[in-house]
Amino acid sequence: DVERQVLSRAVGAHLEHRILIYNNRTVVFSAEH
Repeated sequence: DVERQVLSRAVGAHLEHRILIYNNRTVVFSAEH
């Protein structure tokens, strides 16, 4: 199911993004590029 894959990937990226913000803000910027 493509929709479920995209949704789970978006949620995973969001959670990962949140964790990076808590750990080190500069890591968030490098991860986005």
